[in-house]
Amino acid sequence: MNHDVLLQDAVGIGIVLDADYDQGVANARFMQLKDAVERSLPLRMPDEPGSVRKGSPNSGIFVLPDNGNDRTLETILLRCATIVYPNLLSSARAFVQQLNLNELKSDDKRDLIKPSGTDKAIVGCVGNVLRPGKAIQVSIQDNRWVSRQTLHLAEVSTFKEFLSELFNLP
Repeated sequence: MNHDVLLQDAVGIGIVLDADYDQGVANARFMQLKDAVERSLPLRMPDEPGSVRKGSPNSGIFVLPDNGNDRTLETILLRCATIVYPNLLSSARAFVQQLNLNELKSDDKRDLIKPSGTDKAIVGCVGNVLRPGKAIQVSIQDNRWVSRQTLHLAEVSTFKEFLSELFNLP
């Protein structure tokens, strides 16, 4: 495959990933991905997470939630929900916290007992109330998770700035 043809018309190539809890710090995840991309594609990446290398195309890697801490997208969404859906968030937290894990088989609770499992379950509960039966991506797109009310949050504004620089937006 001719990667040059694929890259020539792109304004920006960005990669977004979670730092997670068990994968090490954001910078370690960034370095692994940067090396893999640069070995595989004729594309240079910036030297640190969250920054943009200007070129044709621009390139960058953003490690959620803030290019430095070991957390996930759900960390940001929970902060947003405290502002736009405080009562719904409170109910979702209560529901997840009162679960009797002894009723679940090990396969059933495998993801829930991971370090970010509870956060993901709470966000999923909120998202499923807002958009029943749909993926959380649909709720993020359709609902107020990221809105005028939450743009002032550091993690949200930092990510917005990254995207604006990556895609040459005002």
